[in-house]
Amino acid sequence: MVRRDAGDVRQAEAGARVLLREHLSRRPAWRRGTKIKLVNNFLALGGACLIAEALAVAAKVGVDLQVLYKLISAGGANSNMFQMMVPKALAGDSPASSSRSTTRARTCATTRT
Repeated sequence: MVRRDAGDVRQAEAGARVLLREHLSRRPAWRRGTKIKLVNNFLALGGACLIAEALAVAAKVGVDLQVLYKLISAGGANSNMFQMMVPKALAGDSPASSSRSTTRARTCATTRT
């Protein structure tokens, strides 16, 4: 989900493994809760990236985003994350106005051609 050179990715992975191992070994009572939280965060972030990419593709090909919003809201692809993100996007409240916009942009970065 992050576009970086291979060296940066290897370094980040190694650091994350060490930090996670240290955190989990020092707090055995929190192990299960921490693991569940990490999986939950992974799923939420993945969903947010998928929603952002779907909106970008829809806008690029000329889909009416209001119609798309109504369609998805009424169907099986609807989710809490979708309902949190899309109304803000349609209202023009972009992630660029957020203090965490750089992190979001880097996390959800993909190649768009």
